Amino acid sequence: MPRSIQFSMGDEITVRRMIETICRLMDAPVHIQTLNNPHGMIAHQVLDSSRARHELGWLPAYTLEDGLQETIECIGSGSHERPVHGRIVGAEEEANLAEVAKSQWYTSGKWCNLFEKRLREYLGVRHVVLCNSGSSANLLAVSALELSPAMK
Repeated sequence: MPRSIQFSMGDEITVRRMIETICRLMDAPVHIQTLNNPHGMIAHQVLDSSRARHELGWLPAYTLEDGLQETIECIGSGSHERPVHGRIVGAEEEANLAEVAKSQWYTSGKWCNLFEKRLREYLGVRHVVLCNSGSSANLLAVSALELSPAMK
């Protein structure tokens, strides 16, 4: 059975909390309108990053608030060159990023295939599939279960 590795702070964060935190950090008024939860919508979701910690030694570098503050400051400064955590991209990575941008293969292609291959080898599994979002990953996982329409 394939196992996923998730990266998160591991805390449950509601959309309301996220909005309230952003507004507070920006000194902006908070006006939230709450609607009834439509049938089938996910009310709460918490990613479990324990495998990332145990198998890769990964730990989050920022709290939610610190990460949001850094993002707000970066956007507010108008600078798109501000690194998030020191200089993390060197000349080789810049060349690779330029190659990806030129090819227009952002979520697939040579570099994604290479990453999937190396991650498969590292994890010792047969399949690894990169997804562009958690929602896409969830849809892919449910599709892989081959549930009958009555079970969906």
